[in-house]
Amino acid sequence: MKAKICGNCKVYKLVSDFRESKLQPDGYCGWCISCQALFSCTEVKKKKKKKKIKKKSTCPAAIKRRKKMANLIAMRKKEEVYRQKHKKALGEVGMLLAEKYSKAYAEVGILLAEKYPKA
Repeated sequence: MKAKICGNCKVYKLVSDFRESKLQPDGYCGWCISCQALFSCTEVKKKKKKKKIKKKSTCPAAIKRRKKMANLIAMRKKEEVYRQKHKKALGEVGMLLAEKYSKAYAEVGILLAEKYPKA
């Protein structure tokens, strides 16, 4: 039986482990079937990631939505830090008001999510 070296993994393998190719002088592809499968699988994943990145960055509506949500999240974090620092000063009444506003912000976030659904 004929044997050939895979151009990718550099291992001697039987010719039956290679696909036929009319372009190659020996009649077989340069890479074995397993190396080709592994390469094509990783390339497909890379291309899908690139497409997702392009879709995210080019859609103006999505950019606006991401900015609004980022601002809302930043506001919530700032409020939480403020509440923790001034817990004694706010007292019970202040904490109740803070909870009321945080619920209102949560509702705004839900409304934004409904108005601008993710693609």
